[in-house]
Amino acid sequence: MKNQKYIFFQSSMIQAILDGRKTQTRRIVKFGNKNITDAQIGFTAFTPKGSFSVRGKHHPSGKFGESFFKIPYSAGEILYVRESWKISGWDWEDGTALYEYKDQAQCWLPAYDPTEDQLWMLNYIEQLENKGIIKFDDDESFSFVKPNPWKPSIHMPKAAARIWLKVKEVRVERLQDICEVDAVAEGVLFDEDTFHTRRYKDYLIGDFPNRFFKHPDGSFKSLWQSINGESSWSLNPWVWVVEFEVLSTTGKPSNLKQ
Repeated sequence: MKNQKYIFFQSSMIQAILDGRKTQTRRIVKFGNKNITDAQIGFTAFTPKGSFSVRGKHHPSGKFGESFFKIPYSAGEILYVRESWKISGWDWEDGTALYEYKDQAQCWLPAYDPTEDQLWMLNYIEQLENKGIIKFDDDESFSFVKPNPWKPSIHMPKAAARIWLKVKEVRVERLQDICEVDAVAEGVLFDEDTFHTRRYKDYLIGDFPNRFFKHPDGSFKSLWQSINGESSWSLNPWVWVVEFEVLSTTGKPSNLKQ
């Protein structure tokens, strides 16, 4: 299947997906080097397929005009989540590897994906041996003699992805237009007090539940600032709102084609 893309999430948001709390993500709209000020974003009769239209006074000259930019995701696309990972073992007979993730979960998954480099696994094991992290015995068994370091998410092969998502809807809006329902769908952490009233985490303080918000949109604001900087909220950028459903948290679903 060609329409499979990777996507990154912060560790706390990966946990929110695993907990079933997160079904939305917001990503800043990229306008290239254009100065977008006062503009209307959407689609017109002349908008090319796979793009969106920006109309209004969005040029440094102050003139009105229309520009087109590519949509990063579309409904129906399959996304796999790249996260920090490492290999804890492998089985050459059935072509699988034991992948480990930051939440200490482990999954036996294929050693490689047919659409990617099939030699990366051999190179990875060779690197572990050269660095003295693993040691092979005469019977070809191995043992870890040093801690195996984590590999960054950007280098995660598709075969190692345990979390697979399907895009349901994509729309564009200003960051500060988020409503309370959508803030909850963004996966902000919450619990209930003795009166069964929800309280939401303040991601800038971190001392939850002693410090918290009464409403989820305040929690999401603090989450956004913790990732993008405290001044990022006041910029109120255009963002893609990507709604998704979770297809799997234990590896690529068997019904998905390559």
